[in-house]
Amino acid sequence: MSRVTTILLGGDLDDDLMAGLNGRLRDEAGWPDWTLRDLTDAEFGGNKVPEQLYGGALKYFDLASFARVLCETPWEHPEKIQVMIFDEDNFRWQLLSLADLQREAGRESNPRTR
Repeated sequence: MSRVTTILLGGDLDDDLMAGLNGRLRDEAGWPDWTLRDLTDAEFGGNKVPEQLYGGALKYFDLASFARVLCETPWEHPEKIQVMIFDEDNFRWQLLSLADLQREAGRESNPRTR
């Protein structure tokens, strides 16, 4: 059985940067379905739409790889980027800032913190 993780990415998101991010996610994961989709045009609660929100359900999610790719993306306002992660094994959402993800990416590159 495959493992699925739900991701929501919000903040000051640029469509061109997101296209590049999605390409890198597919390359890093080696799976063509590792893509975050634009949810901004989806309707929530009638005709209300969310502010710059991308999301996806990703199989075989690797937080360290995701964190590295997200942190290497040249965001205009990185302090506004937030990620919500829901793993099948958890019963709650995890809210992470880009700073949190930078720490996660650093753990992968530093053998002492693995």
